[in-house]
Amino acid sequence: MAKFVVVGVMNTAVTYVVYVALRALGVGIFAANLAGYVAGVANSFVWSRRWVFRRRTGHIGRQAALFVAGFGLCYGVQWLALRALLVAGVGEYVAQLLAMCVYTGLNFLFNRCLTFR
Repeated sequence: MAKFVVVGVMNTAVTYVVYVALRALGVGIFAANLAGYVAGVANSFVWSRRWVFRRRTGHIGRQAALFVAGFGLCYGVQWLALRALLVAGVGEYVAQLLAMCVYTGLNFLFNRCLTFR
């Protein structure tokens, strides 16, 4: 779990930096949000496979497909959380960080139980 947290912090930083940078360039909230997650997901797959879950063996194509499917599912839930937080009046950047926490918890469970079991 500690390794997942370390990778999660790295991915959160990548995701958030991309998000903030794109917002500063005038990109819309949801496009910047998606771009940030896409930037973090490639980094996350490599570190999760090699270091967190230590699955250097196994079919990489199957693992990648499940990882991307998990990303899609967790991203969708995160996106709904972000929208709900924004509607509830939570500030944009705080809402983004809170929604990222939702994504991280779900993503760990998905990858632990399905992708890299």
